[in-house]
Amino acid sequence: MKAIRIGLVVLGVLVGALLIYALSNALHIERPVGIQLVAAPDPSSTPITIGVWYPTDARPFPATLLGPNLISLANDARSSAMPCRSC
Repeated sequence: MKAIRIGLVVLGVLVGALLIYALSNALHIERPVGIQLVAAPDPSSTPITIGVWYPTDARPFPATLLGPNLISLANDARSSAMPCRSC
């Protein structure tokens, strides 16, 4: 029983270290980029999910995987390039 507890503690430390490593090595971009996921209708099957990327002034967070890389993005942020028509 003690070996299981030690194994779980070691596993928790390894997972925590991996998370800290991934967040500290996230690709930081020079200009913040926002991303919004939208669905495009597809008459022959289910809707297709599309990612729309745009410039923003919002603070990005390292939360998105792009292949094996963690990148910083601002999800659903207000665009700085276009005026807000719904404000």
